[in-house]
Amino acid sequence: RALLRVRELGGLVMIFTARSDDVMEVVAKNWRLGETPIQQLVDGFFTKSHLVLQEKSDGEPVLVPAKDLRMLDESLERVIIVDDNPKRILQPHRHRLIKKFHADPYLE
Repeated sequence: RALLRVRELGGLVMIFTARSDDVMEVVAKNWRLGETPIQQLVDGFFTKSHLVLQEKSDGEPVLVPAKDLRMLDESLERVIIVDDNPKRILQPHRHRLIKKFHADPYLE
């Protein structure tokens, strides 16, 4: 419902994963919300190749590959991220924490 509501309000929905590009492509081909393929419900995907590191000379050092929301909106005024790992997000004030999802019980 959240994905659909964001789209109704004119927002973009991006899926951001720490998985590689090739793994995400395989997953996305098979992922559906009801009967609708996920590619029809989201505007795009960010993968491991989009994670960033930052040297101290560029500001606060980022030592663990992290998600940088400035790729979506440099001002950060119109972007939030819903994620289960706050340690991998450069802009924690734009983060909404959710419980980690474990898919294995659903797949069984």
